[in-house]
Amino acid sequence: MPHSRPEDNDDASAATTAGAAGAGAAGAGATDAAADAAASPEGAKATTELLDFIMDRWNEEKTFTFKQLDKFLSKGADINAQTPVEPVEVRAGCVCALVCATHPHQHVELQNDPDQLVGGMTALMVACAFPTTKKGDLMSMLSHGASLVSADHDEWTPLHWAAHYGSVAGVEALVDNATGEEIRFLLAATDAKGKTALDLAKASSHANSAAVVEKIEAAAACVTVVGLCV
Repeated sequence: MPHSRPEDNDDASAATTAGAAGAGAAGAGATDAAADAAASPEGAKATTELLDFIMDRWNEEKTFTFKQLDKFLSKGADINAQTPVEPVEVRAGCVCALVCATHPHQHVELQNDPDQLVGGMTALMVACAFPTTKKGDLMSMLSHGASLVSADHDEWTPLHWAAHYGSVAGVEALVDNATGEEIRFLLAATDAKGKTALDLAKASSHANSAAVVEKIEAAAACVTVVGLCV
């Protein structure tokens, strides 16, 4: 069963100070404004264009920069929008290629099961799938509200994506920007097959996998010893 996300905890704000509360209120105002923009006709169109863009880049096996995303965000696109969850047969060539690439262990199962669903990826997740994505671009996405704790249809978080694809910059950006509670969630979160991000990193054959494992284990040690990673 997936772990509850940090924002779902009833007592998440129990220890918040007055200053942090003020900052939180300001952040909430900015989030509300972004949500209003995304809900507008222009924002909805920009969101669709953003999702088309990240899927095109994924299918072309090319990463992207924050500057490229910003042209959609400046029009009100939702940075946390998720690609549609669809049966594999809906977009047979594209989606099957995507699923086989992202979840090689499901290759045969998905080809033989047209009712299998795939989707729910965000721009941050796809960016974390490219080891060549620069940490600065990931940091910019996070500073503009990209969620660290969202999950795709297979319950892969951004950390799962970074771990599987050997993105050292992805792991670093996520850990550097997460609160202690968010890191604990990311480390413990399991996908639909019960695998944590660390499990995926250890099973990955990517050239950067050893460095990714080391960084995830360091974050886990920090949580164990200190109780917080930030």
